[in-house]
Amino acid sequence: MLQKKSLLYRYGFIFFFTLISLPVVAHDAQKRDKPHHLFSVNPDWDKFYVFLKTNIKYPKDARYADLSGTNQYKFSVENGLVKNITSVYESDGIGFGTEIGKVLLSYHDFKSSQNGNYTIQISFELTGSAHALKNQGLRPVAGYKPLDKIIILALGKKDQEKYVNQIADPGQGPVNNNDQEVYVTTETKPYFPGGLDKFDSYVKSVAKHPEKAKDFNMEAKVFLSFVVEKNGEITDVRILRDPGLGFGDEAARVMKTSPKWVPATTDGQIVRANYRVPITFPVSQ
Repeated sequence: MLQKKSLLYRYGFIFFFTLISLPVVAHDAQKRDKPHHLFSVNPDWDKFYVFLKTNIKYPKDARYADLSGTNQYKFSVENGLVKNITSVYESDGIGFGTEIGKVLLSYHDFKSSQNGNYTIQISFELTGSAHALKNQGLRPVAGYKPLDKIIILALGKKDQEKYVNQIADPGQGPVNNNDQEVYVTTETKPYFPGGLDKFDSYVKSVAKHPEKAKDFNMEAKVFLSFVVEKNGEITDVRILRDPGLGFGDEAARVMKTSPKWVPATTDGQIVRANYRVPITFPVSQ
């Protein structure tokens, strides 16, 4: 059920938010992280999926060991409570099942109309893998309704060691007009003018809860990547992890309309740089 992965150095990232755990990132996650709808479900399930994608964390021991895996998890819903959570296949022993069980038990918004037996397929993957994840296309379990698949992507061990959570000092130096390369590591990192507090204020002032999510009144988090150009403009905004219900599109809109950033520098010259941030949508007041 598990696969040891060798990481290829492709991306770097840095966070403004030091209290947020390492995010889910991958260049193609925008396509892969969208759920596969296996059957028509009550719209109430949308809130459940957003909750899982926002709260499931990649187990530290598995991430440190560069391990990944896929499994199906059976559970029952009875009068709003989750019961009988079990792995369909052999337990991984490094925290995947424990993390899933913890998050499932912490969800308290099931309705009586959702009573029944369910399975959910959840994949834990690390960035930079040259191999396809094993155990895709697991067979349905008799007597259980399959829910949408969930993919949890995390930064691999080697990539973790290359980056730190910090806000860089303003860059100085001439613009390098001959170099169009997008850097993932730089001497000084790009940042929003004024730093973390100003960026947080900007997001709060312009981000809106999507119409589809207004009835749920819940927190959600979207992870984005983008390029900070030499003139500070934001381009190539990509959704890395999207909990659904329109949160991803709204977060992308927020970044695309952002004021100019302070660009990165390398060797005393201003360069284009890739950057990644989470956008958090708090509970509506």
